[in-house]
Amino acid sequence: MNFGKAIRWNSIFRKETGNTVCVAIDHGGIAGPMDGINNPAALIKDCVDGRADCVLTTR
Repeated sequence: MNFGKAIRWNSIFRKETGNTVCVAIDHGGIAGPMDGINNPAALIKDCVDGRADCVLTTR
């Protein structure tokens, strides 16, 4: 694995387990407005509070 990829990889995957919890909240861009993701700031806060390792979003 090249150096840059290793840096990004290690910032997402937990060193203790090698696992990650990644939450995708970008479905609204494709499927239209969805219940539960109409307040993305609150949803991201919930993900952080729940110790998710990463959150996938779109603009």
